[in-house]
Amino acid sequence: MKKFLIVACWLCSQVLLGQDQSALDTKKGFKDIVLDSDASQYPGLVYKKSESHDKFPEVDIYERNKAHYEDIGGVKIRSMEVVTYKGYIYQINLTTDNDTKLYKGLKKIYGEPKYSVRFDRYVWDGKKLKLSYRANKKGRLEFVYTSYEVPLRLKQEKEAAIEDVASDF
Repeated sequence: MKKFLIVACWLCSQVLLGQDQSALDTKKGFKDIVLDSDASQYPGLVYKKSESHDKFPEVDIYERNKAHYEDIGGVKIRSMEVVTYKGYIYQINLTTDNDTKLYKGLKKIYGEPKYSVRFDRYVWDGKKLKLSYRANKKGRLEFVYTSYEVPLRLKQEKEAAIEDVASDF
């Protein structure tokens, strides 16, 4: 009986207090866009430009087609950018109108977020990605989905390049 109570208390604490990492990792992106997938497979995205990035040598930026990704539950999406490295989706950046039902919906799906005082944003962390949420100075909401797997791929590429150089000695 004592073991049963301990297990029951632990399960309740996980359900009530913890974030639902499995839901974030299962969804793995925004709507039908999946992080760490090929950006060219989504007809709702169009190539915008290439630029340098703080974590990658060069990234490609995609934006939404006007007929795609117009709203989230009736709340208008003002802007959407998808950042890719070597074709793999690394980050999805959204800006929407300010509506509290978006935050409530995220809490319902992913659980209670952690608040980052340093970056002034709410964060849901998964094993493969994170989602951050904050209000910007214009009174709009910003959502950023970020993959943990694409930077690992870059790190492996750099290590392989070092191995190639080392093997030449």
